[in-house]
Amino acid sequence: MDDKVNLLVNVKEGQTGRFSIGAGFSSADGLLFNTRLSENNLMGTGRSATLDLDLGTERNNVNLSFQDPRINDSYWAGTVSAFRNYREYTDYDQVMTGGSVEGAYPLEEVLGESFEDISFGLRYQLAQISIEDVDLDSAPLVLNSEGDTVSSSFIPRLTRNTINNPLDPRQGSRQNLSFEYTGAGGDNEFWIAEVRNLWFYPLIETSAGPLVLSIRTSYAYGDSLDDEPLSLYRRFFPGGINSVRGYKNRRLGPEDENGHQYGGASEFVNNAEVIFPIVKSAGLKGVVFYDAGQSFDDGDNVDFGKLRKAYGYGLRWSSPLGPIRIEFGIPIGPEEGESKLVTMFAFGAPF
Repeated sequence: MDDKVNLLVNVKEGQTGRFSIGAGFSSADGLLFNTRLSENNLMGTGRSATLDLDLGTERNNVNLSFQDPRINDSYWAGTVSAFRNYREYTDYDQVMTGGSVEGAYPLEEVLGESFEDISFGLRYQLAQISIEDVDLDSAPLVLNSEGDTVSSSFIPRLTRNTINNPLDPRQGSRQNLSFEYTGAGGDNEFWIAEVRNLWFYPLIETSAGPLVLSIRTSYAYGDSLDDEPLSLYRRFFPGGINSVRGYKNRRLGPEDENGHQYGGASEFVNNAEVIFPIVKSAGLKGVVFYDAGQSFDDGDNVDFGKLRKAYGYGLRWSSPLGPIRIEFGIPIGPEEGESKLVTMFAFGAPF
């Protein structure tokens, strides 16, 4: 027939495997070398597997994960992972070894278009936590945490994401609500509720690109299920380039009578910043920011009058070798022993 045509198409599948290697440095995490090996279409099934290795001066991580985006052709996505994460802190070292199983489902498929971009997830995690090489002059809570414990956790969550570009966000938002219950077996018994919101809004469009307002807010509250303090490995230590800039990494929050930090059981952090283009073709941007945050001891509610505040400025460059951030934080009302200007730097592999 005249309205029909025979069409022969040759299709060649592209490479689905990836191997990458990189290096980075952060004022919060030190020097880091990263290697990632991934396969995004295992044996033509659409399933993926990823091996991540981080080797650094202050942390060594091994993470292996397997994901099925459509379990049995349903809308359920599933992930199974195993990990061993080592982290060296100022007054102790921490090792977490374990695994997790997670399922996620888009709520639009159940509740309609009004729930577009919202997903429900449930994760179970079993891990052994080792607190090692504790300094003798550490806070009593840190000293008492030395040794090995086992945690068994269920973590349901709701996530909504409308950010237009994860690498260069200019518009949209992401909300996350989660509840962690740890006490279904194991040694640690506690719960933590967390709410996080990230919002981007273009203010002014220029020939070099938009000025973007970004607001990031997080609130978390935890409590033990017995008379013990919240476990050390889940306590909150604000400060640093990804928290309250203007204060060094993990330097805020409750401390003992000798000034040694031991982290809070609740935390509030708010970051407000304006990101503006400097050289569009080079991917160079500037940022000015205002941060406020603090963590609080077991049983204490967030006291907004006690939030530590800072402001500052910085540069961000999407370089050929990876993202580079250099930011200068100025604390408002610095206390004795705190720096009046904190320089923070991050380069390369994500932290």
